[in-house]
Amino acid sequence: MKILIMKFRNIGDTLLATPLAANLRLAYPQAQIHFACNEGCEAMLEGNANIDKIHIYRRASAKNSGFLKRIKTELAFLAELKSEHFDIAINTTEGDRGAYLAFLSGAKTRIGFDRGSFVSRLLTHKVAQNCDIFGSHTIEHDLALLSALGLTPYTKTISIAFDDYSEFFADKLPA
Repeated sequence: MKILIMKFRNIGDTLLATPLAANLRLAYPQAQIHFACNEGCEAMLEGNANIDKIHIYRRASAKNSGFLKRIKTELAFLAELKSEHFDIAINTTEGDRGAYLAFLSGAKTRIGFDRGSFVSRLLTHKVAQNCDIFGSHTIEHDLALLSALGLTPYTKTISIAFDDYSEFFADKLPA
């Protein structure tokens, strides 16, 4: 089984999505779990034992390019996702990009928040936005998506990995 988690937000939001990956790893230990994020956010995911592969959307280069180059960047990213043959795609944000990519990726199970819009129709499993984005924590917001798979969150722990080089220098810092 291959699962894609998508979080097209900022670096902190990306880090706060790691409990979702951890819960999916617990529920599906043999699954390959991929994560798609904006360029610059991948550092929060590198080395995470719950994530097998990171797909980086080069948002800045697409946004700052001409129309044709932007289309080329978008299509290349879509082709990268489509080539993975995901079984499940989870869009953690309310934006349209994730819902479109989930649909176009070919994943049979597409999970996201029900926004009551046309884009929501692209999802096979819609989760009601019963939590106020501004009133509930981002972690709980993301974990609500597990309900579409009949799962209950087991952990809310954020995980960040450090390579040996970073660990070595962190140990040398004064307390």
